[in-house]
Amino acid sequence: MKRIILTAISAMLMVSAFAVTKSTYTFAEKDGQELKLDLYMPDDTLSEHPCYIFAFGGGFKHGKRDEPSYQKFLTEIAENGIVTISIDYRLGLAGVTESNLIKLAKILETSVTMAVEDMASAVKFTLDNAKEFKVNPKQIIISGSSAGAITALKTQFEQCNSGEMVSVLPKDFEFAGLVSFSGSLVSFGEKLQYKNAPAPVLFMHGTKDELVTYNKMVVFKRGMYGPNYLIKNLWEKNNWPYMAIRFENFGHEVAMIGFKEYVPVVLEFIDKFVINPTKIYSADMTIAEEGVESPLLDIDTDKLYGNTKFNVTSEVLERIR
Repeated sequence: MKRIILTAISAMLMVSAFAVTKSTYTFAEKDGQELKLDLYMPDDTLSEHPCYIFAFGGGFKHGKRDEPSYQKFLTEIAENGIVTISIDYRLGLAGVTESNLIKLAKILETSVTMAVEDMASAVKFTLDNAKEFKVNPKQIIISGSSAGAITALKTQFEQCNSGEMVSVLPKDFEFAGLVSFSGSLVSFGEKLQYKNAPAPVLFMHGTKDELVTYNKMVVFKRGMYGPNYLIKNLWEKNNWPYMAIRFENFGHEVAMIGFKEYVPVVLEFIDKFVINPTKIYSADMTIAEEGVESPLLDIDTDKLYGNTKFNVTSEVLERIR
């Protein structure tokens, strides 16, 4: 594998060219809930486009597909000639205040499973309507922030292993790419292996993220495998193409900063790894900002699903508004 190091994010220039129209569709009904998606369509003359499917964050507890900051990000992606979709998924932890860690782990497993099933249903709906949506079915990229990124990584894992969670997808379907803003691959005891090679992944993650781990956090074979662990133990060993942006000393705020400030990087990834994959290679860089020695967003993980406390610095507030 040829390995390149990105040295100048500023060199990745985004050129917005197309007006965008937005439409909303119901893609499934589950547990009495209508699941919708927002379709952002570039106004051009092409009959097929790459398709970028995004899942919001919120700890499987809250969040919505049409939050204003997501709309701005998704519109910018679509302005560059990519059909862009933001999806609902069921929130399995909504209203949960469980303090027993064993019970909470089981609820979390169910929550992730539901989210993956819903992402798979949204992909299936997109494939079924590919002609109407002007989508190239061989260029579908899944993505997410935080819980949405966990969902995307688990969805690809299931697809590569022909898992039951994604059984609605065609047997020969493969994703073209994946973009993870502060996501980890969760495991519920299954062996950490891909029977079929995954599509290229863009990882963006803070090196001191204690909420969704950058490295590995496993108890009794259940836990999270972050991008640092995945790259070292799977992607590099198997020569799988990837792109990594590591934010030194940052925490989980990268889940928000990533999609707000690094749209050009996402577009660069889609161009080099999905649309024009001339070579198999990796791109890996660390961003270090002067004065950042600890996470900007302080999350009390012990109280995360009870009386959650978030301490947000003025700097991160400015960056995520």
